Amino acid sequence: QPDAAPPAPDAAPPAPDAAPPAPDAAPPPPDAVLPPPPPRIVVVVGEVVGGGFGTTVAVVADVTGDGFVDVVVGAPASANAAGHIYLLDGRTGDLVRSAAGAEPGDRFGASLLVGHLVPGAEMSLGVGAPAAQNGRGRLSVLSLPDLRDAASSIAGDQGTSALGTTLVPQVCGGATVCIAAPQGGAFNAPRVSFYQAIDAGGLPRLERTDRFLDPTLPLLGPFGAAAIGAPRSNRGAYEDLIVSGRSVGTAEVRRYDTAGDLNHIARYTNAGSDTFGTALAVLPGGANDSARLLVGDPGDHGGRVAWFERDATNEVHELSVDRPATPGALAYGTSVAVLPNFPALGATTGVCVGAPGDVNHDGVVECRDTAVDALPLVLGSPSPGDAFGQALAASTVVDPDGTVLLVVGAPRAGAGGPGTSGSVSLVHLTPAR
Repeated sequence: QPDAAPPAPDAAPPAPDAAPPAPDAAPPPPDAVLPPPPPRIVVVVGEVVGGGFGTTVAVVADVTGDGFVDVVVGAPASANAAGHIYLLDGRTGDLVRSAAGAEPGDRFGASLLVGHLVPGAEMSLGVGAPAAQNGRGRLSVLSLPDLRDAASSIAGDQGTSALGTTLVPQVCGGATVCIAAPQGGAFNAPRVSFYQAIDAGGLPRLERTDRFLDPTLPLLGPFGAAAIGAPRSNRGAYEDLIVSGRSVGTAEVRRYDTAGDLNHIARYTNAGSDTFGTALAVLPGGANDSARLLVGDPGDHGGRVAWFERDATNEVHELSVDRPATPGALAYGTSVAVLPNFPALGATTGVCVGAPGDVNHDGVVECRDTAVDALPLVLGSPSPGDAFGQALAASTVVDPDGTVLLVVGAPRAGAGGPGTSGSVSLVHLTPAR
């Protein structure tokens, strides 16, 4: 009998251990900047139906004592267009104090200016009422936070129109800032008047200290619908005044030398556009020690913002044009605000632009990182027709919690539909990590 079959070979050795799991993804480098978390937003709704709460907005230094910047909001159409202004706590949105225009139709609060406007005062608030005094307009300077007269108010000169349409700070010697007030319209020669609070031993007195006309500007529309002070260089002094003027079928922006002979030294145009210059902003840090000028043009095919720079010979060059990135955005360039402490993507400076849309289109605010031309922040309106982004103001300082405040006006917001009480959004931008 043959030998028995040899035993079966040993079972195959077990399979090798499974491959070890892939190592965790490498951590970001220490200097990487992560996208910022969503901003904290506080919405404040106006109290007067049809009042236009949020038509104008301004950021003021902390006057409530909590260390956070605070906010002033204008509602020039409230109380039969007498107008109101409201001082809000910038952190919570709570009402601190309010003040009203003197007479129906004044449009008190149509313009706001914060600065060292009164001798001996840390900060004051300039308020324009351009329809007061039968259209001559009136300028008031109020104390903060109590919103009482810090100086006697002053009306526009006889034969002028709409003092208080726009208010601009200008250096005028000493520690006090002058107020430049462009005026003029279809029946008045375009002019800029300068006002200063004079210490008279009691309540300071507002006086007109100078005025100049520009006979070279053929004007058939408003002069000074927008205006801004601009440093001649990056050293910070307000030496130039930039003013928009409109004529039939076109508009232009002129830059004046207020430290010299007041002649215009630069001219910016967009042929055929009558909305060019609706909003103006200045961004420091351009070439030749010259700040760049941003000009809003909301009627140009959905809107645009043009960037300009002057060379050493005062020749004006258009550097670039921004268009809205949001599909369907309308009236882009109605408002422009510069954030010196933009906390997104590690940028040091950002530019926010309002596109308030119309009754059928949502408003939007787009904020760009000027260093890399990125668009890290887009804010949308709660509902169509609220004019979200009609007005913008930005803080120049960082609040104690590390946020930076952006204020967005929506003067037609409200539960009753367009044209109701208006609102403002206090957008606390959280820094990137």
